Amino acid sequence: MADFCIDYYLACLLVSMAVVQIASWTTNQKTLMLLIGTKKVILFSILLILSALLLFFGTENRNINDTVGGLDANQQAFLFTLAVVSSIWSTRFAVLLKNYVVSSRRKND
Repeated sequence: MADFCIDYYLACLLVSMAVVQIASWTTNQKTLMLLIGTKKVILFSILLILSALLLFFGTENRNINDTVGGLDANQQAFLFTLAVVSSIWSTRFAVLLKNYVVSSRRKND
């Protein structure tokens, strides 16, 4: 059961990160963009979505009823919300880290 929860959380996290990247690209929000450029953002987002699908559905049978070991609706809602919030915060942290590294390189040059 714990593996199922972790896999579901990771899949939701990866897909949420892809959605954040696509949304920030379409609205031209540079504060949440990990990559600059249309092709890079789209390719990165597609890669995230495909890796989430392969991780979740490619590892084992996921069509499990909640009465026989699957996730019930409350667990899904909690894990999905946690994954979305985590994706926004981790994306923001990664962008801040990227900007810090870029600015420190400029100071050294």
